[in-house]
Amino acid sequence: MGAVLIGGLIEGCLGLLARYWKKIITPIVAASVVTSIGFSLFSVGTRSSGGGYSESFGSAKNLLLGIITLAACLLFNIFAKSYWKQLSVLFGLIVGYILAIFMGKVDLSVIFNGGLITLPHLLPFKIKFDLGAIIAVVVIFLVSAAETIGDTQPL
Repeated sequence: MGAVLIGGLIEGCLGLLARYWKKIITPIVAASVVTSIGFSLFSVGTRSSGGGYSESFGSAKNLLLGIITLAACLLFNIFAKSYWKQLSVLFGLIVGYILAIFMGKVDLSVIFNGGLITLPHLLPFKIKFDLGAIIAVVVIFLVSAAETIGDTQPL
């Protein structure tokens, strides 16, 4: 919790000063970061589109759901204009989730059993400041900032 707190403060400062350090992040650096993150998430996407770690991994139902979700993302990206294109993943997520509900793949019992509205547990973890964790989180947040520049920078 302490590492995330410190990392968040640093990320917030980077956001406020983005116009200055944006010049340091060249398009090739930003593209390399975005590509690296994309490649590292490839295995997660393929595992999820096949059905995750369920016994029905690779079934036609799971693959159909994954293909429709991907198609929704791509079609939204193709047909959307200006800044709306950045919402293609959110659109695909919504379409896929609604389709998964109708396919019976979403278990809403946990939500309905626990109540629709509950109070959060504030600070369920003790705040501890560990230098190694702080350095790791700050590095991850710096990579995230470079990715954001790469995602939002006009080509």
